[in-house]
Amino acid sequence: MPLLSCCVCGFPSSSKRHQNQGAWRTPTNEYGKKLQIVFIGLDGSGKTSLLYALRHPPPRPDQPQQADGALRAGRHSASAGDFSDAVWIEGNSHRGAKGQSAQAASELAELGNIAPPPNLKTVTIPLRVGGTELIAVDTAGCRAERDSWRSSVTGADAVVLVIDSSDALRLPVARHELWKLEGVLRDMPGPFLVLANKQDIRGAMNTDSVRDMLQLNELESVIGGSCATKPCTAVDRSTIEAAIDWLITVTVTASSCKDK
Repeated sequence: MPLLSCCVCGFPSSSKRHQNQGAWRTPTNEYGKKLQIVFIGLDGSGKTSLLYALRHPPPRPDQPQQADGALRAGRHSASAGDFSDAVWIEGNSHRGAKGQSAQAASELAELGNIAPPPNLKTVTIPLRVGGTELIAVDTAGCRAERDSWRSSVTGADAVVLVIDSSDALRLPVARHELWKLEGVLRDMPGPFLVLANKQDIRGAMNTDSVRDMLQLNELESVIGGSCATKPCTAVDRSTIEAAIDWLITVTVTASSCKDK
């Protein structure tokens, strides 16, 4: 699909798309400036782990290791404050396992220092991918917080839905929550990307199966734009970087289409 051609970018140009923006809205989305990308997905889909992997590059081979095998630098305990620069939308500091039960913190710590504690509220996280600075909005995926996705998505430069590809039973729930956002996605200036996460798990669905389960072809017809699907896993940072690099390119192209 020729997504990089301005004449076929397929994204709406309504001037209303930037209304009702939240207080965290980045004022510009020109290339080289900070783009705002909103990450949505059910609890357990791996949104926060993907962002953690992007924010913390893999350590160099020459970095010293502690006796327990944990690296002194480049990796952090899952029970510690993983996103030191992340902030609550309300303005409070986000400190990792805050509010998590001891059992949940223990389970997270067993993930090999890869997965941070899940967010219970929406947080913003500054990122740099390649030469582009981003503001990632990590929304909470629990049932009580999903209605807030609409306000987070409104005015965003791009939206990413993270799917746990190894959990087919919850795909209908993810589809239901996604389709509740069709009106907002229709007015969005940039692309919509689905990340088929946890591809490292045996039995994980491929991107075609995820597309079918989410009915993305039908959604494309409704919103008048493209819904791309890409595979990824938090244990392979390159898969996430490749997907976000693509998203940045298409987002900037969509912005150029809008201005012409």
